[in-house]
Amino acid sequence: MPDEPALARKTGRARRALLIVSVAVGVYFLLGLIVHNLVLPERVPRPEAYLAVGTRLDSEQEGFRQVITQIGDGRIWTRLVLEPNAPGPPEHVHTGFTEFFQGTLSVLYNEEVRELGPGDELEIPPGTRHKPFYTTGQPVVVEGEKVFLPAEFGLFLIQAYAFFDADPANSLPPRAVFQMSLFSPRYDSWLAGPPIALQRVLFGMIAPTARLFGYSSFYGDIPSG
Repeated sequence: MPDEPALARKTGRARRALLIVSVAVGVYFLLGLIVHNLVLPERVPRPEAYLAVGTRLDSEQEGFRQVITQIGDGRIWTRLVLEPNAPGPPEHVHTGFTEFFQGTLSVLYNEEVRELGPGDELEIPPGTRHKPFYTTGQPVVVEGEKVFLPAEFGLFLIQAYAFFDADPANSLPPRAVFQMSLFSPRYDSWLAGPPIALQRVLFGMIAPTARLFGYSSFYGDIPSG
């Protein structure tokens, strides 16, 4: 017959070890959240101090080449050149702003492909899953009065394009997860699919560790003024 007292002692030790580990992990996450959000919050420049007419926003992976043509009222307008068969970004969601597309391109809109031609417009309301891309063999220019973004989102494009173009491994876990834990809450660009409330919780827990590993939502000098 099994030694019941010895078995009970082993079970008790395992439970105590699990409790200690659980408490330690909980304390780590709690302290991390306090340090990340209150003690040492990230510094990000004002978009107006960093962006300017002529600033380039280019992505090799997405096949997008943009240049800022106008800045004002917290917005940026760009001239976007779509490279032949540009795959575009991953499908994503914004919760706080409306996005417009105008001209010849394709847009995955709530899992439905919308084909736009010259002069066509498409409004992407907040909370809508979307992904612009291009399937033709010739480059095309997209620009227009309504084709603007929040200036802060321009900061995101510069940071995200540089990060993901630097190394193919940056687009895969765990690097992509660590980086998006800082990008998504800062710049309002969320993965399509998982509930955004869940992403906020998980990214909030991951973000302090990401910063310990050297990740940031802004890479570069903070301009004065």
